Amino acid sequence: MDIDKSAIIEEGSKIGENVIIGANTFIGASTIIEDDVVIGKNCIIGSDPDQPQIHLLGDGKGEIVIKSSTVIKDFVVISKPTINEYTEIKKKCYLMTNAYIAHDCSLEEGVILGHGSRLSGFTKVGRYSNIGAGAVTHQNAEIGDCVIVGANSFVKGKLISGLKYVGTNNKIVGVNKIGIERSNLTNSEKEELIKKAIKIIKVTDS
Repeated sequence: MDIDKSAIIEEGSKIGENVIIGANTFIGASTIIEDDVVIGKNCIIGSDPDQPQIHLLGDGKGEIVIKSSTVIKDFVVISKPTINEYTEIKKKCYLMTNAYIAHDCSLEEGVILGHGSRLSGFTKVGRYSNIGAGAVTHQNAEIGDCVIVGANSFVKGKLISGLKYVGTNNKIVGVNKIGIERSNLTNSEKEELIKKAIKIIKVTDS
């Protein structure tokens, strides 16, 4: 374990083995960090949720869970949950500098968040999806597996697995074939996902 002496680790947090935490980073109570996680400088892991409606804040007992081998770069902010049990980042995710994850979000395995991307409350991101730099989600957005969201896009509602999206109206611009093939899905899962994505493209083009 390598925790910079300037980092603030609140009592009640749980930190696994081989974890690296950079200078001036804050780890709040009720944060669970599994093994081999890397957290950069000036991060806030456990900020209070941005929720002005007090009756929606919940009981404050929820936890932030960061699964093994995730990398969190400098100045990332992750908020505590409100009504859900967890704000959760699953294993082998990569969160670039200045990414923001609001309360009650969940990221599945292998998700990449680009620089300055922002996930609003209750956003769900599926396996191996890639959210471009500066992209923003609306509350309750749901992004499928192996999705690419273009830089500076705005996401609202549900994005179907295996596709590329850009802009402010969830515009589909193609199949994320390279992303699917690079993922750790099984070969049969990859083939099925590509087939479904191609079928959706044909329907939207007709």
